[in-house]
Amino acid sequence: IKDKDINDVKVLIGVKDKIDEVKAKNDDVTLQLDQLEETLRMLVSHNIPKDKQLKEYKKLTDDFTGLKKLAKDMEKEIKKNVDHETSNNQKQIQALEDSMKLFSNNLKKRDFYQYKTGRDLAVQKLKEIRVEVAELDKKIEDYGFNAQKFNQPGLIENCKVQVVSIKTEIGRAHV
Repeated sequence: IKDKDINDVKVLIGVKDKIDEVKAKNDDVTLQLDQLEETLRMLVSHNIPKDKQLKEYKKLTDDFTGLKKLAKDMEKEIKKNVDHETSNNQKQIQALEDSMKLFSNNLKKRDFYQYKTGRDLAVQKLKEIRVEVAELDKKIEDYGFNAQKFNQPGLIENCKVQVVSIKTEIGRAHV
């Protein structure tokens, strides 16, 4: 982690993912190491194993113990950054949600809803709005990814519902 910029959200998420991966695989690796240990014990009882195998097993267990300790230490080290980014993401999603409400409320006031605009200009304005909606989709995707990675997947749901509503409204205005 020393050579990583954990102030960068993507890097922080990558480090957090690796820590979560170590935690998730802990039971499986522990089981495999226990099975290996039992196998080696059985071989020892029959005078079959070689010192090399016993040393490799010892190295594996030491490496895994070191990895778990490193993951725990890294988790403590990045906790402040994770908490900060979690809070930041909540604020960004709330701001997005607020801007989408305003966007939705102002949609019927747009030029393409008025007869005086004419068909050609209305079609052009609808295309411009579709670009704006695509930008909203991108933000929802980005913020949703972060929300999921920071254990808040439901936080983005209101934005998803709003964008569907906006797309439906735009679909109704299609000329």
